[in-house]
Amino acid sequence: MKILIDPVDIKAGDPDLGRIIGGMSWPADKPGYAVVLGEERLPRKGGRQHHVRVLAETTHGDKQLFLSEIGELQAMYRTQGWYGRGADEGNLVHLYIYNGDAVKRGLRAIEFYAAPYSRDGRVELYADMSIKLLQPASKYLHLGAADIAKYLSIPPDERTTATANTHPAVAALGYALAVFELYPAAEEDGGKKVEEEEDVDPLTGY
Repeated sequence: MKILIDPVDIKAGDPDLGRIIGGMSWPADKPGYAVVLGEERLPRKGGRQHHVRVLAETTHGDKQLFLSEIGELQAMYRTQGWYGRGADEGNLVHLYIYNGDAVKRGLRAIEFYAAPYSRDGRVELYADMSIKLLQPASKYLHLGAADIAKYLSIPPDERTTATANTHPAVAALGYALAVFELYPAAEEDGGKKVEEEEDVDPLTGY
């Protein structure tokens, strides 16, 4: 587990963050990856975009230990939800077991939601989005010293076949970013997270 911005600093208002959410990709062909993203409460001067920072990250090959670390990050950063691929019932069983045990021990269950457009497991869309948001012309994603920066490049011949199983870091980051992209802070109702069905177009509703 790597802490990039200590929760104590967040509580002190440096940086002043609004929404804090997590993205997670289950262990499979490679160890699973999870990342916590924090969205700055106010846009930067001269712009309208709320910048997003990586606050923490973790990776693990064991599913129950992976979930345990996500639970710790959830408690530390008070995340408003964790987004991942919800189509894999086998993995959701692991989550169900973890949450049941957590509740018995007086801990908060992991609040898991299906990430937008994650059903088929492909990550090309998320890779393109992450790269775009790191470019100077449209930059509002800040990785800092996060290790995840090493894993975001996908070879051209693998792009169309890359999945969350083969590129878990790309998936984890993309799942959380997609929520910020599709549901901007200005569209929140009273500061509450807007819930949408997976794979529903936010513009047409179909």
